[in-house]
Amino acid sequence: MPVNLLTANQANGTEATNTTGFTAQGTGATLTSSTTQKVSGSRSLKVVTTGASTYQGAKINTTLLPLVAGPVTITVKAYCSVSTDYRFGISSANLSWSSYKTVALTANTWTTITHVVYPTSAAADGVISFDTGNASQAADMYLDEWGAWYGVGGDWVPAGKEVLNTGGVNSNQVDYYSGLAPISAVESNAIAAGKNDMEIDWVP
Repeated sequence: MPVNLLTANQANGTEATNTTGFTAQGTGATLTSSTTQKVSGSRSLKVVTTGASTYQGAKINTTLLPLVAGPVTITVKAYCSVSTDYRFGISSANLSWSSYKTVALTANTWTTITHVVYPTSAAADGVISFDTGNASQAADMYLDEWGAWYGVGGDWVPAGKEVLNTGGVNSNQVDYYSGLAPISAVESNAIAAGKNDMEIDWVP
């Protein structure tokens, strides 16, 4: 079963009280760990955009998400001070492939944004970003509950946890024996014991 491939601090929106794992996108954007708004836990990533340039926001460079054949789901929850269009998506680090969606957000309201993509170019890592798109916009953004996993759809879970309600996982993406995609400790122990998927013991 797919897992959320982001780090703990990325997935839970800076609960470690720092912005490790995030990078500012665009000239002039600043990032902090904030307690002002949050979905879960006590913090979220705060992004302040100045309107001095386009595509201001935050991005995650992750080597935990190799882009291979098959669907990939990315998600984030966003709370923005200005009602306007924002952009959410993913690209390969070398920019040989990308997929973004434009989302119209209502000010001061948490919105879940999910984007299912089908990479056309294999890459060692993906760059996930949320920004103002091709517009210059001054705003305060709060971003929480980030996720990235193989498959179509699913419910957000913390880093390393198994994602429920997914579909369409490609065998190239979840190959327990090649180690291409991380597996849970339960699955790893079951494989070591010689069990198949149907024999893995239930855990709470």
